[in-house]
Amino acid sequence: MSRRRRMAQRLTAAAAAGTVAVLAPLLGGAAGWANPAVWAGTAGAGGSTGAVGTTGTAGSGSQRTLQQPKEGVLVALGDSITFGYNLDDTNGNTTPSHAAYPYQIGKDTGYSVVDLGVPGWDSQDLRTALGTPNFARAIRSATVITLDIGSNDLLRLAGQLHLLDAQKDPTAPVTISPEQQAQFAQAIETFGANLTSILTTIRTQTQAPIILYNLYNPFPAGTGLNTVTERFEQAENGIIAQAVQSVPNVALADVHTRFAGRQAEYVRITEKDVHPTVAGQTVLAEAGESALRTLGLPSGGAGDGGADDAIGLAAGSVGPGGGSVGGSLNGSRVSLTVPAGAISAGTEVDLTSGPTSAVGSLLSKGQRAVAEVGVNFMAFVRFSKPYTLTIANPSIPADAAVFQITGDVLTPVAGAKVTAGQVEIPGTAGGDYIVIAPEVQTVPGATAPETGLPVWPAAVFGGMLMIAGTALVAAGRRKRA
Repeated sequence: MSRRRRMAQRLTAAAAAGTVAVLAPLLGGAAGWANPAVWAGTAGAGGSTGAVGTTGTAGSGSQRTLQQPKEGVLVALGDSITFGYNLDDTNGNTTPSHAAYPYQIGKDTGYSVVDLGVPGWDSQDLRTALGTPNFARAIRSATVITLDIGSNDLLRLAGQLHLLDAQKDPTAPVTISPEQQAQFAQAIETFGANLTSILTTIRTQTQAPIILYNLYNPFPAGTGLNTVTERFEQAENGIIAQAVQSVPNVALADVHTRFAGRQAEYVRITEKDVHPTVAGQTVLAEAGESALRTLGLPSGGAGDGGADDAIGLAAGSVGPGGGSVGGSLNGSRVSLTVPAGAISAGTEVDLTSGPTSAVGSLLSKGQRAVAEVGVNFMAFVRFSKPYTLTIANPSIPADAAVFQITGDVLTPVAGAKVTAGQVEIPGTAGGDYIVIAPEVQTVPGATAPETGLPVWPAAVFGGMLMIAGTALVAAGRRKRA
């Protein structure tokens, strides 16, 4: 039996055990759930901390100083919490915030940061994304990985069941039917299976340390929201704790304990928002750094890293009425346009772009990569009409070609339109695209880059022909004379 299969079996068994243990009291009766519509957006909710993992738990009271590594990349996977949703520097929630916890960790440790948190994503969305080439390359480049996922697995279901509808009194209880309780139980079980797959996939790509976050409760104590959230999400936190015990080189970042009783300070409650404040993001960073220490990473001495993304990300959303998402990524202006009627439900979109050197091994001799862009949607999305991905970059020549990356295989994209400085790519699913141009060799003294021929041999040869021609003409004249 392969190591991957054995690890997956251990994780599955652990997840199932954790789910059964915490769902038994949870499904015993009706629960209250009240939520005004103003608790909008995607966010983390929390539960009990569960068992402490064998590699340690990032408890409170840690000192927030880590030694700067000589080099390294922190890859942050997650949802809107990892993204830094609703913080001031997100450009309208289109780019990750540099006040979000991955960047705070980067500044304290010296790691460069790749923030791949996407607002709205649940565990199935991340599980799907990890199978794409752009996310796989990011994972393989990681020195350390942070993972914070699972909040939207429950919030999305709660929205579908209209449990997040407006209430005049946020503390007023709402009875949850046995059928709804069963749906939540299924959602939690699915989360456990997805987390198993996520961790297994990561471990097939890298042995880098993983900091696995549990989920904080955003609602203040004494409210119906707090009580019900605590009960439901303790199941997910139990699964998370079991996963920490089952996977090597993983540490638990316990943010549930840190946020408990401090929601007014750490959550944007006054804005009717369940996402962290900057202070809350700092607490998330502290928990992550404490977890790093439990894995034996050195502490002491702050670094100055975290400023530059090795991979850029732009995010946004589109709906049945169409829309567009775009941004500047690694020297290219990238936009994705979805026509009206192309999808039946709204989806979050993320566009990623890494350095072209990362895909150099896929190229043949005489080729150069001009741009690379990955596109990801939520897992449930199906397109009935193609979207258009536009990549504008002055380095794109008119004779460039567009390919889709699948694993290590490049496939020409049918229907791609290439002009000097721009390509337009049609698609009906997520993909990882690369723009390839012919390599141009410039030789010193050449007449033009296309030929690569030095000018002096041509000049000498031409001069010799002129001399020879003159001599022949002169000889012919003497003979006739």
